Amino acid sequence: LTCIDFLGKIILRESVHDYVGLILRGTFMEMMKLTEILRNNGLKVTPQRLAVHEVLENGNDHPNAETIYNKLHRRYPTMSLATVYKTLEVMVRIGLIKQINLGEDSFRYDARTVNHTHVRCVCCGAVQDVFDVDDSEIMASVARKTSFAINDRQLCFYGKCPACQQGNLN
Repeated sequence: LTCIDFLGKIILRESVHDYVGLILRGTFMEMMKLTEILRNNGLKVTPQRLAVHEVLENGNDHPNAETIYNKLHRRYPTMSLATVYKTLEVMVRIGLIKQINLGEDSFRYDARTVNHTHVRCVCCGAVQDVFDVDDSEIMASVARKTSFAINDRQLCFYGKCPACQQGNLN
């Protein structure tokens, strides 16, 4: 389905429902900003790119590429897993999302690009964001001990989430 987007460009949507759904969920302004960022970086605005970002923006589960693909494949049957990987790679490169390594077989992705910490359950694999943790002393200590000019970090804690503690899972 072809629609005229909010900047007057023609875009493809899988259905009117998808397009209207974006407006009804209050993501219209976010879509405008995302569209502008993609175009300013010389990238095409495609339904697949918008959908991948939407999954990350609207979820808190820090999915990997396969999870994103599985969430979107029914709505976008022509989208391949390779497209999801390429989209994620581009979005990481331009700073729209962060790639996080939590010690698993695959990277996870996060649309919350402000510096924050993660905590991962060792039983069920749930991942949560933890904001407002001051890790500046850790960064300064690492810089002093290594003489590196530290410009970024990924900090993750591991333990049992409340649900797994209640269930006494190992």
